[in-house]
Amino acid sequence: MPKYRPILKTRKPMPISQQDRVLTPDGIERLQGCLECTDWTVFIDACDDFDELTDTIDSYINFCEENVTTVKKINKFPNEKPWVTKELRELLRKKRQAHKNNDLEENEKDNKKNKKTC
Repeated sequence: MPKYRPILKTRKPMPISQQDRVLTPDGIERLQGCLECTDWTVFIDACDDFDELTDTIDSYINFCEENVTTVKKINKFPNEKPWVTKELRELLRKKRQAHKNNDLEENEKDNKKNKKTC
């Protein structure tokens, strides 16, 4: 007699691709340099009212930020929990490996680390 398996368990969840902007330490220095060498009086002289000045400066800062950041593609799965970080995932992977190898001492160490991390 065949066993019933729910569709959710037979199919792998499809990742959701997302692009995030990453600011590297080198990018922070470049952004600071870009903003330090800017002549802000040009913006003040070119704008008539405060709202226009705010929009113009905001657009310029976004432009500088886009020039120095890099785009990183991230795959997120719908079943991922937001509190599970990369470090916690690595600890859980080590714990599973120790459990498979029947290494009780390592498993206990990993349990303690997981509790501290959580």
